[in-house]
Amino acid sequence: MAKRGGEDPEVLHRRAQTVLLAGLAAGNDDVFELMLSVRPCDVRGHFTPDVALLEVSATALGLACPPGSERLEYEGLTDRYLADLMLDGRTVRRRTQYAIYAAACMRGGLHPDLLMEAGDW
Repeated sequence: MAKRGGEDPEVLHRRAQTVLLAGLAAGNDDVFELMLSVRPCDVRGHFTPDVALLEVSATALGLACPPGSERLEYEGLTDRYLADLMLDGRTVRRRTQYAIYAAACMRGGLHPDLLMEAGDW
């Protein structure tokens, strides 16, 4: 976690997105490694990269399912695209579901209430 709180949140926001996209471009598809790579952008009480990552997810959903194309079905989505991850336990599955729903909301123009829904994670 970054120690300084004086950095501009917008700079941290873009840095988190850049680090994530650079990791993906380099062929890293390990979700846990990607999450660790953005951890230096997390400044407690100042900035967390969750919204930056959800924006990347919302853009990815837009590319995977552009307007006018067939809808992406939620049922079986994690089995099809995240089969290599062990989504054991109700909490992990709930968090994964929330992240997918939040990205879809953002893609549709609705900003999810992250503090209320996921703030205690």
